[in-house]
Amino acid sequence: MHTHTLLGLGMVCLALNTSAQVLIQFPEADPDEGVIYEEVQEEMFPLDCGNDSTGKIPLNDLGTDTYAGYTGGLFKAGNNEAPETHLDKGIKISNNLRRRNDTGAIDNENGTIMMIGMGASTASDAFNTYRSTMIESDWAGVNPCLDVRSVFIGGKDLGDILDPEENYWDKFRDRLEEKSIDPDQVQIAWMMYQSEATTNNVETYVTYVTGQYKLILAEMLDQMPNLRQVFISGMHYTGYTDPAHERYDAMAEPKGYWGNLAIRELINMQIDGDPDLDFEGADRKVPYVTWGPYFWADGSNERSDGLTWTCDEFRSDATGGGFHLKEEFQYKEADMLRTFLETDPVASIWYNDGPKWASCGTGRYAGSVPDETEALTVTPNPFVQEITVQIPGALTDATTLQIVDLSGREIYSELLDGGMRSVITIDASHIPDGIYMVILQNGNERQTAKIIKQS
Repeated sequence: MHTHTLLGLGMVCLALNTSAQVLIQFPEADPDEGVIYEEVQEEMFPLDCGNDSTGKIPLNDLGTDTYAGYTGGLFKAGNNEAPETHLDKGIKISNNLRRRNDTGAIDNENGTIMMIGMGASTASDAFNTYRSTMIESDWAGVNPCLDVRSVFIGGKDLGDILDPEENYWDKFRDRLEEKSIDPDQVQIAWMMYQSEATTNNVETYVTYVTGQYKLILAEMLDQMPNLRQVFISGMHYTGYTDPAHERYDAMAEPKGYWGNLAIRELINMQIDGDPDLDFEGADRKVPYVTWGPYFWADGSNERSDGLTWTCDEFRSDATGGGFHLKEEFQYKEADMLRTFLETDPVASIWYNDGPKWASCGTGRYAGSVPDETEALTVTPNPFVQEITVQIPGALTDATTLQIVDLSGREIYSELLDGGMRSVITIDASHIPDGIYMVILQNGNERQTAKIIKQS
């Protein structure tokens, strides 16, 4: 098992009683991570489950109606599609991307198209769940030249990135070096951050946050000179945020809604030709910017596409704070990210497989593929009756194997004996059809696998 510097946290909550729980920290879902975390004890923090909606209309449903003087839509004038001129420029950039090798030089033989995910722990939850799922499917249908990496630093918001005392970019460069990524290789980034701005005036908030994004995008280009496209997503619903959490004023609604509104205004500024957001020519100031998947829905109120966020989908521990999704629900954003990359007119050009990428063959790069001997595997998948779980590596005396449904309800649990790897067969014929998570907790290490029951 590899060890790296602690830069972000992932946690799972195993409830022991109604008043307290053990929080076992475990490695991020990034397969080239192997961080060792310590077990800690914390009291359960009640979520604000009564705040299950705000009455605000998601931007993609608002259309030409307004919120606080801002017209709806993800782009201008109530539209959810980019203006043709901005879209065409993004498509042109995608068509002109060239493979770059580990020195950043154009290399049509050995180079890759490098995409990274950036953000704090909420972003890593979505991106690493997506990435792990794609690895499980052997990147089916994906451009084999594409190299997708996670470069997340936990606990950082837009203000932390701009604060010199935080040394964010030193940590970022260290993170790239740990993963053997040359900054000149990176051409595409997906990012999701929240601002620490605590003002209660929406116009002041949007102006402040768009200013933060401008500075950060310029720094991103300085750090990664060949960065051409940045896809930005905002937070999901944050109305359940624990009022006792230290980031409550920055996270709780309407700040989740406002954060997305600021992204919309930022993108429209670039479309309108803001000189600070110039992305064309040799003297460009920032990369091309557009939306990633839009995650916000008004809590339990259904969005037009059916998306909701209910209180039971969020973690109630002190770190989770009511704005981190439980692990078993992180697939919702992961699936939205995958669908976005497959279908977006700009992203799909470099994301999907096709004749243009034939020289890369069908294999994946070593940095994107987990060591098969270290992976928890469950077969068959989908299953009808029995499943076979292959347990990787040596087990401690405190190893448990669980199956839970997507609400976190335990379906199966077994305490395993210590020793080397083994194979366990489980009769799961009584389980209703649906999606489940297999969870292996081996000391401080945790591995999961998603399984599907189909009769």
